[in-house]
Formats: sequence, structure tokens, C-alpha cells
Amino acid sequence: MRQFDELCLICGISAIPPDSIWTDESFGIKDLCKKLRKYDPEILNDLKIDEDGLQDILHRAFNSDPSDHPAFDDTSVWSWPHFRDGIAIGQPLHEEDDDISGKIPDGVDVQTAIVRGAEYGRFGTFVLKGPVQDGAEPTEVVEQRVTYTASNNYSSDSREHGFGNFWVSEGCFHYLQAWIDFEGLPRPSHSRPLSFAGELYEVVNSREDGRWDGVVPWMSYDGIDNTLDQCQYEYYLGLRKPDHMLAAMRRLASSEEIHSAMIRDYRCWMFHAPDIWPTATERHTTTDKTTCFPDTYGTSLTLGQLSQLLPECLVEALTWLPDLRSYLALAQTSKSFFNLLSDSNYFRYILREMASDPSRCLYWIRPVSALGEVGKANQALSTWISEPSSSLGPSCPLDDTNFPYIPFIRACYESDSMRNRQRLWGQVKQFEEVWRDYRAHGWIVDRFRAPPSVV
Repeated sequence: MRQFDELCLICGISAIPPDSIWTDESFGIKDLCKKLRKYDPEILNDLKIDEDGLQDILHRAFNSDPSDHPAFDDTSVWSWPHFRDGIAIGQPLHEEDDDISGKIPDGVDVQTAIVRGAEYGRFGTFVLKGPVQDGAEPTEVVEQRVTYTASNNYSSDSREHGFGNFWVSEGCFHYLQAWIDFEGLPRPSHSRPLSFAGELYEVVNSREDGRWDGVVPWMSYDGIDNTLDQCQYEYYLGLRKPDHMLAAMRRLASSEEIHSAMIRDYRCWMFHAPDIWPTATERHTTTDKTTCFPDTYGTSLTLGQLSQLLPECLVEALTWLPDLRSYLALAQTSKSFFNLLSDSNYFRYILREMASDPSRCLYWIRPVSALGEVGKANQALSTWISEPSSSLGPSCPLDDTNFPYIPFIRACYESDSMRNRQRLWGQVKQFEEVWRDYRAHGWIVDRFRAPPSVV
């Protein structure tokens, strides 16, 4: 069954994202009680309560303030404007493509527009924004006009065939531009003058399978697409296992702690604003350098054949690892590797290089200027440096040679905002591989009519 609303094909978030765990608290509590008893049949006996007692615990928890998460009425966290605003992509944006052949235009003359006011996968408002400046909201000129971007067929004006327009969230549009490693992609297999948006349009429309409810079958969304039930108004559909809630109730945690466990189990972090960089605290700056490394390692006392590599070659290889887990796993292979990789200066240098360009795994920690993130990020990042390495200082604190990468990266992995930012990075990297295939092999399916010059 088709849905009322659509999801961004990159991040899987609607232009009207959720604002509560349940819109009907009574229904939600009863539904959760069933799930808790299913996963832990002895919960009532062990806590010496009945069904009503379990519901009472959940009611009190739900109506308390979470202990370590922002409340859902904090719009700066749960209503990120760059998820709510979309970028409509297509040609034209305000009329149906009425080509009776069922073909669609290619990407040469594709247009883009900032849109909002989502309804049935379409948008009723065009927005012209002024230049993005850090610390200030851009000026806006708003025009009431419908853009047709729906893959769903609720509108009598839309067609099942011959329609290639779509939308992505404004945030994802700019993350695609900033995070895809275009220098590492093959040169296009065609000579047509395509803009970024034009190529994006052809990547999406030339795949064998098209959009359904906004998303595409050749992308994995880690379950966030399951939260769409006609509309994406509630978080509860994102539940997999209520592990944190059960653990909190079994240790007789406070209502506030159980509420925080709800937020974790319902995976609300996937909707968190991804532009809140962690600031330094005493807990972060006093963290032992080896606490992120495994306690055990292989019995070998040498690096084996890796010892034959020049030191700079080994460093270069390590900075190209696909993720930090691979780096930490290498530390388990031998005592020598553990001593080398856990050395503070060595590890800090590797982390810094991993964040140096979009081809490496930690580049997502850097702010994206097109979204006005630089000033906000630098303000938070500067709290990590007590003494800049230079009186002038670099343009970004991450480039300062004294920046404490080890505790900062650890803080990022503890932050819901940065966790979601890393998730979006993963979505972009998935899409990058599809873009790579498009560059190398062109259209999988030819849905495009010939340009006027060759008709």
C-alpha cells in the first residue's frame, strides 16, 4: 500500500519528521507492555508487579523528563530545519511532464528549488534563501506554488510513468555535495554538460528500480523506513528490542532513566539534528588514552611482514582503513601492534589524517559550510584546545596540531547528534558507490528521451 507522505531517498526522513514516541499514549503504553512481556516473560514476576503496575511504571517514565536526552519539545534537536526543508530536483518543477512516450528529460537542464509544506509527497511552497551566514538565519522569499515530486500516486495530476522529479532533504543535498569523493570517481562516460543536480537526477532515474514512498530498493536505511505508516509522526515503529528499557526496570531505575532508555530503544537518535558538536568536559579530557583499545591481543611479539614496510607506508595504509573498528581490530593482532597503535601521538596523527578528505572515514566530523555549520562547529571545537598551536590559529580547530583527537572522537561516538551525522555519512557513501557505477557504465535503464539537438 502506498503511503501519504514520502521519505528523503538519502536519509529516510520525512519532511514532517516525528515529534513524539506515540501520539496516543494509552495505545503506546499497552503496545509496549506486550512487547516487554514478549521479550522478557518473567518481568512481572521478578518485579512483583501486575500488568497495571507495569503500565504505571511506563506512564510515569513517559511523562518525566529524560535524564540524559533533550526533551522532544526542544525543536533545535528534534526538528532540524534542513530535514524539514527539501530540495526539489527535476524539469520542470511546477508542471507535469506530459510527454506521451513515457520518456523523461535527461539531466542537462535540471532545475532545483528549496521547498517546504510537504503533502502527499509534493510541496506547496517554494523558498528563495539568501546567502548562508554563520550565526544568522538567511533571509527568505516565499512563494506558494506546487512542485510535483511524488513517487506516490495519490495526486490525480501525477503519473505512474514518464515522471522523473524527486526530492531530497536540504541537509542531504549539501552533504552529498560535500562528502562524495568526486575526485576518486571515474570520469563520466558521456560528454553532456551536467551540473551536480543534473548528474544526481540521472543517477536516480537511470537505475533499474525506481522510488517507492520516496526511498529506493538499492539503498539500505537501517530500519528508519519502517517508521513510515502513512505519515512518519511517531518513533515507536523504530523499536527492535527493548533491551535498555528492560535493563533499566530490572535495576529499579528512576522514571527519568527509563524515559532515556525508551529514547535509545526506539532509536530516536536517527532523527537527531546532526550539527551539534560535543564540547570538552573534564571527563573527556581526563580519559585514559588506551580505554578505547581492546584488553587482549595476539601472542605474537612482532609485526610480522608488516615490519618490512617503511614507517610512512604503514601510516599511509592505516589512514585509509574503512573505519575505526578496523584500526582497533589490528591492535589485537600482536603486542607490538598494540604498543604502536595505542601510542597517543601515533593514534592522534592517524585520526587527524582520517578526517582530512572525503575519501577517508572520519571526514564527517568536519562542518559543511553550505549549511552554515562552520561557526557553530568551531565554537564547540575550540573548547577542546586550551592553547592553540599558533597565535593566528587555523581556520578550523580540527587542523590545529594540538587538537586532542582521541577524547574528541570518543565524545563523538557518545553523542546522538554525531551518531546520526555518521549515519548520514554512511548513507552518502552508499550513494557514492551507485554514482561510481553510473560514471563508469552510464544508464542501466534508458528512461530519457533524446535531447532536442539530436531529434
